[in-house]
Amino acid sequence: MANTVPTVLVVDDMDINVMMLEEILKDDYKIITANNGKEALEKLRTAAILPKIILLDVMMPEMNGRELFEIIKADTAFMRIPVIFITAENDSESELLAAGAVDFINKPFSPEIVQLRVRNQIELKNYSDSLEEMVAEKTAEATKTLDNALQGLANVIEHRDLESGEHVKRTQLYVLALCDHLIISGSKYAQEVLDLNPKIIMNAYTITIFITIVGTFLGVFVMAMVAFTLSRPNFVLKGPLTFFIFFPALFSGGIVSSYIINTRYLNLKDSVWALILPGLINIYFVMMLRTFFRQIPASIFESAKIDGASEFRIFFTMLLPLSTPVLATVAFLNSLNKWNEWYNAMLYISVDRLMPLQYLLQRMMMNIQILRSAMEFVPMFATKESLPGENLRMAMLVVSIGPMLVFFPFFQKYFARGMTVGSVKG
Repeated sequence: MANTVPTVLVVDDMDINVMMLEEILKDDYKIITANNGKEALEKLRTAAILPKIILLDVMMPEMNGRELFEIIKADTAFMRIPVIFITAENDSESELLAAGAVDFINKPFSPEIVQLRVRNQIELKNYSDSLEEMVAEKTAEATKTLDNALQGLANVIEHRDLESGEHVKRTQLYVLALCDHLIISGSKYAQEVLDLNPKIIMNAYTITIFITIVGTFLGVFVMAMVAFTLSRPNFVLKGPLTFFIFFPALFSGGIVSSYIINTRYLNLKDSVWALILPGLINIYFVMMLRTFFRQIPASIFESAKIDGASEFRIFFTMLLPLSTPVLATVAFLNSLNKWNEWYNAMLYISVDRLMPLQYLLQRMMMNIQILRSAMEFVPMFATKESLPGENLRMAMLVVSIGPMLVFFPFFQKYFARGMTVGSVKG
């Protein structure tokens, strides 16, 4: 199914336009053509496999493109197929996009533009379909686990013994047996609730320590080099580079675009580098470093240049030793961000051995909440309070912040100076 050639439906009353589009796209796609709206609807309803995208002309006799578009979007079988309008220069492109079209192609056709826009929309459709399948799979798994838990807990009610007074203890044994059965049957939720052994925690600690040390070192090193470059008054491309670096801080591409780049092009899916590289540079830390570097007297660097020192030697042997307060501050703040990393793990990590500590603890807490919520539906269930709640939350807090409390005193003497000096507006 994954190797099936995508199908493109071209709807245009002009044969010359249909022939041109078919010639442009025939090498990569299977082309289906229609000369009017009725023929297009007939081919959609009789197609064994629905097309991945529809190229629809706006101006057609009898049924124009807008009318056909409304019919397609009103039909639940076809409403998810993306539509690209084929327009003339006098058509209102904003109205077409507002109507729900994903894109438009102007006449006369440019082969490169047609290929790029069709390919981009088909890739977005494929990613959207795969994400929906993944969400449906996870939802079905969670629902199945919850149903099993509810069924098992409901059966407990039938085995109470009010005369002997031992039904509470027996209920606890029943719940333990139920969780054991869920583990044997492959339920991730019950396994994570019960299997809180040191190996899981230590593995998560190892991943978190690795991304904290490596991410902090690489991040501070790269940000210091960028800030040093931007602080140099004789750097020719300082203006364009500053705009290139700081513009994404105001207008980002969003989660979808970053997910596509990191998984499809950088191959960071289920890789520990997915927890390091996406957040390697923090724009605000770069601003702090640049401001601090600007306050170092330029005469020091000029004398070094006269003595024949290169920019790299000035950076490593002069700038870094003079910038210990701000570097320590940025390193501490960056290490906090890396230590608390869980969001990128949620997006890119699906294997247990690569999960950082914070994400593992968060998943454990969510799974316990699921079991506690399931018990709400079972009356007379006396062992609900025995499941960990606030006590586990407090224990997680100690586990997660303990190491950072140990290292904070080593950075404290640099922290106040680095924050105040590095934040002064230059």
